[in-house]
Amino acid sequence: MLKTITLFLISSVKFAFSPGVARVSGFSFWESLIITILGGWFGSVVFFSIGKFIFSKLSGAFKKKKKFNRLNRFIIRIKSKFGVIGIAFLTPCIVSIPVGSIIASKYFKHDRKTLPYLFISVLFWGILMNYLVYILNLDFLVFK
Repeated sequence: MLKTITLFLISSVKFAFSPGVARVSGFSFWESLIITILGGWFGSVVFFSIGKFIFSKLSGAFKKKKKFNRLNRFIIRIKSKFGVIGIAFLTPCIVSIPVGSIIASKYFKHDRKTLPYLFISVLFWGILMNYLVYILNLDFLVFK
């Protein structure tokens, strides 16, 4: 039970590593798939909600000139070109669930499709990552 809860929590924060951790921990493909996807969905909801709360409380609190750095430019470029779908697609494996969900809550908190897109993205990446680790035996994600 403790291993399952640990994998669930890892999946909600560091989704890209969770299939490798599941394999090393002795979970089957199907167990890993279900636990990692549910953990990713849980993390998406939690961090999206935290982001909405923080940004609602901080709106207007800081009125200073924005500085653009490499990360800000990347986020704005993805937001402008691809919208909520782009942010959602990059969230689980490239940006991380906490960061991506908070970014989505900042820019798309009023869009009812934001959480479903995050869920679909977690589902897609969960299937792909578990397939790579379990079926194709790509151990580059597994720390031994």
